[in-house]
Amino acid sequence: MVRIPDMYLKRAYKTTPLGEMVLGEKYKTGDAFLMDVHKVTRGRFRKFLQETEYAFDGRLWAKIDQISPTDAHSMAYVMFEAAEAYCKWAGNRLPTEVEWGWVAEVGWLIKSIHGEMMKGWPNDGTALWGVSS
Repeated sequence: MVRIPDMYLKRAYKTTPLGEMVLGEKYKTGDAFLMDVHKVTRGRFRKFLQETEYAFDGRLWAKIDQISPTDAHSMAYVMFEAAEAYCKWAGNRLPTEVEWGWVAEVGWLIKSIHGEMMKGWPNDGTALWGVSS
C-alpha cells in the first residue's frame, strides 16, 4: 500500500502576457488515502473466488485466458460488484472516481517516491506494479 497525499486544487488560472497567473489559493478537495500499488492477479482473484464462493461468470475464463494466461497476470473482465466484493475480502475498498483522478494527477510523484514502477508491459508480469507479494 502507498499513502496518496491530500487532494488539492488551485482556484483559477488567468493567462496574461507574462504567463499564467493563479487567482486565489489552492483548496483541499479530499483527504489522504491508501492505495495498493500491486495489480490484482488472476491467481489472487481465483483465491478470493475459492474462499468466498462468489458467483463469478465462469464463461469468462476463456476470454481471461487469452489476455492473462497465468496466475501472475492481471485479472480481467471483472464487473464493478465483483471488484467491490474482492476489495472487501482483501480488507480494502475501491478508490472513488475523484481518488482515481487524483492518482492520475500525482502519479509522477508516486513514481518518484517509489522508483521505477511502470517498466514492462501492463500484463506481462514484469512491471513492479504487476508483481504480487
